[in-house]
Amino acid sequence: MTFQILEQDMANAIGFVYDRTVSPQKFLAQGFLISKSRFVTTAGNVFHYPDAPWALSIYFPHADITMGVKTLSLHNDFDKVQARSQYLQQTGYPGEMLPVLPNDMALLVVDSTLPELQAEKVAELTRAMSIPFKKDGVESSGNIHGQEFLQVINTLLEQRRSGLLTLIDTHNIPIARLLLAEGTIPLVYYRQPELLPAYAFFELVIKQPAHGFTFEPEGQFPWPDAVPISAPADRLVWEGMRRANELNSVYAQLGGKDARYQRVVQSYDPASSSEEIRWMVGRLWEAMDGFLTLENLAERVGSDSYTVLVAVRELVNRGVCSQINRKTPFHCNGTVGPPLTSHTDFEVNNWDNLQCFYLDPLSGKPIWLQGNYFGSASAAQPKNMLHTIVVPPEITGALVCKDYKLIGLHSGPQSVKAGQAAPPVKCYQFMWMGALLDMSSKKLRTSTEAEDAEGGLGNLRSKLDAEVVAAATPDIDRIVCPVCFSSNAAYGACSSLSLIHISEPTRPY
Repeated sequence: MTFQILEQDMANAIGFVYDRTVSPQKFLAQGFLISKSRFVTTAGNVFHYPDAPWALSIYFPHADITMGVKTLSLHNDFDKVQARSQYLQQTGYPGEMLPVLPNDMALLVVDSTLPELQAEKVAELTRAMSIPFKKDGVESSGNIHGQEFLQVINTLLEQRRSGLLTLIDTHNIPIARLLLAEGTIPLVYYRQPELLPAYAFFELVIKQPAHGFTFEPEGQFPWPDAVPISAPADRLVWEGMRRANELNSVYAQLGGKDARYQRVVQSYDPASSSEEIRWMVGRLWEAMDGFLTLENLAERVGSDSYTVLVAVRELVNRGVCSQINRKTPFHCNGTVGPPLTSHTDFEVNNWDNLQCFYLDPLSGKPIWLQGNYFGSASAAQPKNMLHTIVVPPEITGALVCKDYKLIGLHSGPQSVKAGQAAPPVKCYQFMWMGALLDMSSKKLRTSTEAEDAEGGLGNLRSKLDAEVVAAATPDIDRIVCPVCFSSNAAYGACSSLSLIHISEPTRPY
């Protein structure tokens, strides 16, 4: 088998998992088929859905096919309570990522059809996934849709109010912040720290992602280091609306939102560009690989969509880039697979060469990265392993391979617990594929069985919250080793590591 065939077979089996109950649908993780009907991904990204598999879809970009999910099961030892607690505490601060937990593996049974969404079930799932609304310091709040957040801004500006305006999504999770200061908007944060404040504001006007807002006169936020906006607020709002209104016409000139562009010369000097785009055209040049669509270029480049389109148009006029001569670089034959085979029948030793393979979430482009094996993350849980492959933090569910053969499921950056010594190099966690044996049908209930046993979806939020409250109660009967974190029946030597325990009860993790 040639490398090209191997890569294509792997790409054909990789799918993107989405929550389809929100608009636009939300990317959760990627994963891969291990049989015609079974799909593996990370539990930390889908732990809310065992009782609501109908809310998910799996899109296979190379085959251009979408599947539904019949059932979803988490690894027996995945701490869903801890995952839920961490989820409820998220703030939307720059660089915030939920910690990676052990046993981060989920098994989905796929379906060729997507069930129809039922409004009452969607509403219940939305309530279950909404984080608590924090009222402290909030002077005003409300639901908004589309460009209604501009009306909120204008009202506050007319009142010469100063404070922190936070935009939230359908689950009350903050997605953007705006600093208002006596009729001005000096700072704006949206999506990524490198997005300059003015362009972050323009992208908010273009994307209109907010479903609610809060205003705190004394609100605080760790703003990324950036030069404040100097333009008057009314001019900033006008410019944002102008860009949003002209965007569709520019898209039409360039072939539409799904058009893809590629470089046609080997190099380009950003200094020769017009002043308006010179600051970002270098990143744009690197991003035009024939895979990213025009609609997704802005997120990769770190600019607003309008400026990116203007830059693409200028590069086309200069003859240094062109639209690819077909709609997509993928075969799109509507057939997935073949399923991937797990290779757990050979040893992996410290510092063995490993490979990581995934599809870029924005473009579907196949990516290979190289690194080394760094042993087990825990002696008590040997199937939780470490590698040194520098995978972008937003990538979860990638393949970990030895000699280009699948051995593991990548989870994300290693989470070092308090009292645990960090390794001398940056490490990332992955699950040994043999952990699938812990998820046999005899050990797991299907989501349908679980829903019947717990009284259906209507009790979803109360059940999840009850688990978190129970986990927060000290369990004096549980004695946890501060090194390997395994449970023991009594104080003294650890049953796993023969080490001495601390002398006080430890809260469960």
